[in-house]
Parts: sequence; C-alpha cells; structure tokens
Amino acid sequence: MKADGQAHIVKQHVISEWLLRAYAGGRPLVRYDKRTGEYDTTTPADFLTETDAHSEQIEQDIQGIETPASAAAQRLRKRVITVPPGLYAVAGDQPVTSGPETVDMGVYEQTRLLVTPRTIPSPSMADRLALARYAALMFQRAPKMEAALLDLRRAINEGATAAFDRLLPGLQTDLIVEGPGPFIERRQRIATVSDTVAPRLAEANWWLYRVPDGNSFILGDSPVPVTLSPGHESDVWHALLSDTTYAAVLPLGPLYAVIMAPQRIIPITGITPDDLPATINRMMLRWADRYVVARERAHIEAVVSTVPDARQWDVPIKMGGSEAVRSGVRMAHRIAWEVLIKRGGLMPPERPWWEGCYLRFSRFPWATEDRPYWVAAGALPAPCPLPKALPPRVRGRAA
Repeated sequence: MKADGQAHIVKQHVISEWLLRAYAGGRPLVRYDKRTGEYDTTTPADFLTETDAHSEQIEQDIQGIETPASAAAQRLRKRVITVPPGLYAVAGDQPVTSGPETVDMGVYEQTRLLVTPRTIPSPSMADRLALARYAALMFQRAPKMEAALLDLRRAINEGATAAFDRLLPGLQTDLIVEGPGPFIERRQRIATVSDTVAPRLAEANWWLYRVPDGNSFILGDSPVPVTLSPGHESDVWHALLSDTTYAAVLPLGPLYAVIMAPQRIIPITGITPDDLPATINRMMLRWADRYVVARERAHIEAVVSTVPDARQWDVPIKMGGSEAVRSGVRMAHRIAWEVLIKRGGLMPPERPWWEGCYLRFSRFPWATEDRPYWVAAGALPAPCPLPKALPPRVRGRAA
C-alpha cells in the first residue's frame, strides 16, 4: 500500500522493456495491428503491459531471468557490432568475418548440405544459459500461448472431472478451471519451465544474423517464433522443443537475431541466407497474436506487402483438445487408484467414505505444455474419515 492508503499499482511488461528499448532506439515504436490493419505508435514503457497481473514473487522470478539475459545480450551485441552483415555460426573463440557466408558441401541423402565458415566467438555458457532461459520465458509469455495453455487445461480438466465422477462419485476436487487461479498457477511455473528448457537450448547450435544497414528485424507479441524450416511458408505451430522444431528465433534488437537449432541443424526451404531477414520477419508476423512493432513503419510495411492478406495470415496454436481430454481421463485414473488402493483398499459396498470430501492437489498435476507428468494427491482434510484397512485377501484354491 502507498503511504496515503491507496493501492500500489504495478505495471508488468509481457515483453521485456530492455528489448523494446533496443528496438525503439530512443524514439516511439511503430505498432501494426493485424486484426484491423492499422498503424499507430507506442512506447517501450506502455506496449503490451499488464497491471498487477501476478504476484511480487512471480515478478521477481521473471526479473531473475530478464536481467541476466539483458546483460548477456549486451555483451553479445558488442561482439558483433562491427562485423559485416550476414550469417555467422556462434562458435569457437576467434571471429571469422570474411569469406563466403556458406559453402556447398554437396548432396547427401537428397539434401544439399551447406556449412557456415563465418563465425563469431561463442558467449560463455552462463550467457548462453541466460539467453536460452529468456527465449523460453518469451515463448511462454506470448498472449496467444498463455491463452492456448489455459484452453488445454480446460480440456484436460473436462476429462479428469468426468473420470473422477465415475470412479469416485461424490468426491469433490479443487481442479479450478475458470477465474484467476489457473492463470496465476501457470505464471508460477514460468521460471521452473524456463530452467528446464534452457540447457537444451544453450547446448544447441547457434547462428546469428546481422541485417544490412537500412534493414531491420520486426518484433511480434509472440517474440520467439519456431519453425520446421525457414522458408517453409505453410509451416504450422511447433512447441519450443518438439521433435519438429529445427529453428527457434530470438531477436536481440532490430539488427541482430540468434537462431537456435534444438535438432542441431537448420533445414532451409527455397531461400538463400540473404533471404533470412525477410523470412524471419514473416515468421514474426505470422506468429504474432495481434501486434508487431518496429522502429520504422517501412520495416513493417515491407513484411505486410509480401503476404496475400495479413489480417488472416496467422499461425494458430493447436495442441490437440481431444487428446487433452483423454490425457485428463488417464491421469484421473492414476490418482483415483492411488486413493482407492493406498487409502481405502477396495471400494466399499455401502456409501463411499469419501462422499463430500475434497481431494486437494498441491499443484495442478499435469505440465501440459512440455511433458506429461503428475504429482501425488494431497492428504484428505481432517473431517474426511479414513477407512479401516481391509484384511489381507486369502488366495483360494481353484475348484
């Protein structure tokens, strides 16, 4: 609370202010609205902000990822600020800034192999981890991503609730679907998921692209797009570390973007390295939920002009609602049998002892966005009577 008794209002950025400031360069940002096709201006302080959207602890967790990433990005930019435009492998200790961007190594199994002899020195592993955590954070924080994950949770809960009603009739659960609870719970996991994802991204092969003078990367409200193959314009949505994700793009400003390859290679479809800036910008536009920003309007117009209808050109997030319902049923079966076998033995013939009781979960038991897992159910509250253990069953002889 403030000294005058008024509530303290906290403005929280969806996209880090340091990244937005890098794009703005001390000027207002030009913003394009995909839904309306209109342009206006905004500032790094105001673009895509939320008011008191989560707790101070969650904000500290997010800052604990953003602050090291800002410093790591600044150190990386200093290494490449003087290099010529083009594509560089992020590897080794000494820069190689001359020579061809790619060398054709011939065809292997119907695939033409290209290597990138130009290199810039790799950041320290601490900096790579900081940037990898940040990429995972920005992937999760995208508005369309959070909305899709909450929709997926609703589908899982639909299956889980139906299964509980059948297996443990009369049991009440605290699987909250609507209201701020699931949203806050989701935010509480952001830092943990980022830490889990970061090592694989940090150890992936990295490339950096520096755009030519006068050109620029744009930035979308889903700032880390991923793809099966740059240049594959009919590509669909991919999870950050799925088996079909071959490239994840992390912009560090209007001039630089890091391309991470979780599968250690980057397939390229129908484009040359010179086409990468325009290709990445189209990915930014397609992945954006609603807004893209840039320092100059011309940089956005150059992207919008290359698509048939920018208002409908989108990459929807599809996570499989029907499979999510089935996943909820499977998880509920596991938990129900945990309760029946470990707490109650076999199902009693009379009125269930758990009727009207709550099964409390210490946290939402399925990490739906990265890998299936579940945590054990919490203890039943004191008012719920625990049944007496049934006597051990005696194996009878066959007649």
